[in-house]
Amino acid sequence: MKKLWISFNQFLIQTSKDAMLILVCTAPFLCGIMIKFGVPFFEIQLTKYFAAAEILSPYYLIFDLFMAVLSSIMFCFISALVILEEIDNNIANYISVTPLGKKGYLVSRLVFPMVIAIAVTTIVLEIFALNRMGLLMYILISVLTSITGMIIALLVVSIASNKVEGMAVAKLSGLFILEFLHHFL
Repeated sequence: MKKLWISFNQFLIQTSKDAMLILVCTAPFLCGIMIKFGVPFFEIQLTKYFAAAEILSPYYLIFDLFMAVLSSIMFCFISALVILEEIDNNIANYISVTPLGKKGYLVSRLVFPMVIAIAVTTIVLEIFALNRMGLLMYILISVLTSITGMIIALLVVSIASNKVEGMAVAKLSGLFILEFLHHFL
């Protein structure tokens, strides 16, 4: 277990050296602030302008789900970019032959960030959700969306060969997720 924590600490160090990845860590909270305060403000403005009882309020659950998916995807996106950077620098091959091994490497790069994504998504939903559901429901949503985020991280790592391609694949996968939500809901 100590090997996993040391490897995860290296992951955190690599993340802290990249300003873009630090900004990605704050994205769920920024999105939460925009949804929590922006959507009700626009609801008031739109209902006044169109003289309607409600316009955006029937879609508050969709905004909450978008916020949950975004939080999980952002943290798993960080994981995918760190893995791609380590592949670019040939670090991943060397780590896989250490006592940490391939499984330990994947746990420290994918599972630990997924656990952080679950915690952050639960916190973001608890603070910024437009619909009040309850802590258990927020945890369940966080677990399910973090699995989605891990699938996207694995997709990015398997398709992309460097960080630039990884960012492009992540953006495309985000569009696919939005399209799926559009058709599903």
